[in-house]
Amino acid sequence: IDAEIVLVVVLATDELQPLVERLLTRRGATDTCRVLLLRSTDRFDAFSAAYLALAACGTVNVELAAAAVPQVAVHASNRLTAWFIRNVLRPTVGHAALPNILAGRRLLPELLFEECAPIHIAKAALRLAACPDTARAQAA
Repeated sequence: IDAEIVLVVVLATDELQPLVERLLTRRGATDTCRVLLLRSTDRFDAFSAAYLALAACGTVNVELAAAAVPQVAVHASNRLTAWFIRNVLRPTVGHAALPNILAGRRLLPELLFEECAPIHIAKAALRLAACPDTARAQAA
């Protein structure tokens, strides 16, 4: 895969921009790839240019699916919330990403709790990028 990596962060409000910029700089993200901060209203422009996305579980998963962008859904939380989801919600719901919940089956990979770690996220993204058939199946 010969593509430029661009970290796109969609800001809920403009007031968050200075905080997000400081966090990204402190974590070294701006040293390793290009970073683009967007207003929430501009996210669909980013979707149209995306090869794949790493997205938090939520409505953005449905938006990415509608835009035919292959994605890996991620969700990290504290131990108490993880326990509650595993023991109370998960037996009933079964999935965390909305496209998976709506389909009643796994359409896209979910990395939850302990699996939501940089190495696992990178491996899932590389698998998706290396397998166009899997990416196309997500978009279908």
